[in-house]
Amino acid sequence: MNTEAPKRINWTLVVVAIVMSLVGGGVASTLVVSGAGGNVAITKGGVKIEISADEDFGDLLDKALKQDRSEIEAILGSRRYYHFSSDEFLIELSEIEPEDAGWEKISDRMRRMLANLEGPFQLPGTFVEADEKLMQAFDDLDKAMSSSESEEASALLATLWERILDQRGVFRQRAFPAEIVLLEHAPDDMRIIFTCSGGALVGGRIVDVFTTNGTSLKGEIRNDPSIFDCPESPNVTVRKMLTGKVPIELAVNRAAYSQLFPNSAAMPKSGQSGDAAKFVVYPRNLTSATYMEK
Repeated sequence: MNTEAPKRINWTLVVVAIVMSLVGGGVASTLVVSGAGGNVAITKGGVKIEISADEDFGDLLDKALKQDRSEIEAILGSRRYYHFSSDEFLIELSEIEPEDAGWEKISDRMRRMLANLEGPFQLPGTFVEADEKLMQAFDDLDKAMSSSESEEASALLATLWERILDQRGVFRQRAFPAEIVLLEHAPDDMRIIFTCSGGALVGGRIVDVFTTNGTSLKGEIRNDPSIFDCPESPNVTVRKMLTGKVPIELAVNRAAYSQLFPNSAAMPKSGQSGDAAKFVVYPRNLTSATYMEK
């Protein structure tokens, strides 16, 4: 009968052997075991790590990271283990496809984080840098509803639709600053309002212009450079107009100008900006015919 005690496994050597197999390669490596306690010193390139028998793999990794973090992260990255703040990790995340095997859980979790405004998607500023590509996600809500398996619309789609009807939140009615221009050669119809071509207001939009004195003018926007052109004024985009900081030039005939400013001390010269006002823009489904009846 063999009464010899089983040999004790030196786990330090096992761990080091694993590490050596990971980091081994073109760079010369040295492994030195010393002392009764089984202390180990590992040298690879300019990195030297010492570990004792009572330390574990976590201790070894911590020491390696302190010695040469970029080298260790590069080794781990080659095996798709990344620090969460590394560029490589972010690139890997950006390239996830819904059908990629092994990524389902993280993809689903990140979508839930966005939906719940958690983690990096917390307010404020969640969508500040977003552009028109995000609209594809909103359009996708309609496509999902048409699926044969869908029995009701998305909760987000329902909320958006209600807010549009109630003109709440981002869909609230907004008043924008305007500079009213007298246009002597404008058509006789005072309900036609001209503005710069190429700007935020396109022809056919219905606007309601009003002043601080309570006077107002309802009209339809027209873009016609042969009648009203403003090359010296920058074209105000929708994004700039929504800030409410840039006045929009609105050109009207004399009758319309007098209706807005009946007590004006003096009429401006034709083509020049006169008094200030504000205006609101109405949705496309309010056509000029139905709106002008009001």
